Order: sequence, then C-alpha cells, then structure tokens
Amino acid sequence: MITVASVTTGPARRGAWRGAMDALARLADTARRLGLRLGIEYEPGFLIGDVKTLLRAWRDVRHPALGANLDLGHARVAGENLPRTIALCAGRTWNVHVEDIRGRVHHHLPVGEGDMPWAAIARGLRASGYGGFLTVELYTCDRNPVSAGRRSLAALRRHFPGP
Repeated sequence: MITVASVTTGPARRGAWRGAMDALARLADTARRLGLRLGIEYEPGFLIGDVKTLLRAWRDVRHPALGANLDLGHARVAGENLPRTIALCAGRTWNVHVEDIRGRVHHHLPVGEGDMPWAAIARGLRASGYGGFLTVELYTCDRNPVSAGRRSLAALRRHFPGP
C-alpha cells in the first residue's frame, strides 16, 4: 500500500505528477519481480486524492502490478458515489479499508456509527467480484480500540455474512 502525498499546486504539480508516476512505475516493477502487488490508497488533498486521479495514475503507469488499496472512507470524504467507485476499481482492488464516516468529515468512526451506505457498499463489492480482505481502520479510536473493533465487526457481519 502506498499513498502519494504531494499537495503541490500550479505548474509544479505537473512535475510532481511526472515524478510520482516514474516512482510508481519503478515500485510496481520491483513489486512484480518479488511476486507482490502495489496498491495505491488515495486520500483527499493528496496528489492522488480521488478515484479520478487514481484512474489517471493507472492509465499513466500502465502496470499490471499496480492496483488499489481502496479506502471507502476516503472515497466518501471525496464526495464519490461509493458503488460507482467500487465498480471503477473492479479487478484492480487488492485490499479495502473500511471505517465509518459522518457526512464528509475525515474522522474514522467504528463501522455502523456514521452514515456510510453499507448495504450499497456490500452489493457493490459483491458485484465487482472482490473477495479479499476488509481491513478495519480505526486509528482515531485509540481510547477503546477493542470495543470499537468489536462494534465494527458486528456491523460488518450484518452486511457481509459468511464464515
């Protein structure tokens, strides 16, 4: 998993983009040689900050080892339609980060305690063929992480029944 954190604006942004794409291509080559895949996690405000710039990076780098660590909370904060974002990343999503978000405020909440559309997310992930991990990311819940994790797991099980 990698994020591309440059927040450069204006003409310098083009140079930052080119440099980031060159670095991603080299990293993806290394990952492939090692039998690994490299997932970009976009984050609002970063150089790769939404699904549109993620897709642009994929087009610019054109490397089969390069995919997404799709953070659905970041997609929500970016104002995206989550089932559409999931569909756009289908086949190249290596991992999914889940947390709940209230509105578009970038503050990770336990799953089920914000207003993320979990039923639509579950349908979208199933339709996309994603069968990998859902990684609960609750770094903001450091006061009682075990309770936050348990609440998140219970909420996820309502939408993702199975083993």
